Amino acid sequence: MPQPTELTLDLIVSHEPWHELDELEPLITQAANAACAKASKLLGAQGPFEVAINLSNDQQVRQLNHQFRGKDKATNVLSFPFDNEFPDLHQGPEPLGDIILALETLTLEARDEDKPLRHHIAHLVVHGILHLFDYDHEEPDEASLMEELECQILASLHIPSPYRDE
Repeated sequence: MPQPTELTLDLIVSHEPWHELDELEPLITQAANAACAKASKLLGAQGPFEVAINLSNDQQVRQLNHQFRGKDKATNVLSFPFDNEFPDLHQGPEPLGDIILALETLTLEARDEDKPLRHHIAHLVVHGILHLFDYDHEEPDEASLMEELECQILASLHIPSPYRDE
C-alpha cells in the first residue's frame, strides 16, 4: 500500500443513504490518500493537501453538472479544482478542490458492470482526485494515461482494474 501523503480530507454526507454503507470513511480515505500520493509524486507537487468530498445524490449532482458543465443529467462524480487567486495569503494545507459523488448513479453503474460498490466508489474517488491534479480524459492519450494511473492506484489498494471488460 502506498505511503499516505499529508491529506486533510473533509467528508460531507449530504444524502443520508450513504450512512448505510459500512466502513465507508476508511475506504474513501485510503483511495484519496493513494491517489494524492501518486499524483503529487509524479507531478512533484508539495503537500500537505486538503480535499472535500461530498457524498450526495443524483439530484444535486445533476444540478451542479447543469450549472457548471451545461449538461442536464446526473453523473457519477464531479470534481471542482480549487483556484487560488491569492496563493501568498494562504496558510495551511493546499486546497486541491471538491469532489461530489452521486450514490444512485454509482449504485446503478456498479450493478450494471457487476462490480462491488465499494470498488466503484474507490475508483471514482481516485478518478476525482486525479482531476484535481489536472489529469483529464478528453483526448485519447490523456484518457489512456489517466486510466493507467487509476489502475496502478487501485492495484495498490488490491482493487482490480475497473476497465477489465473494455
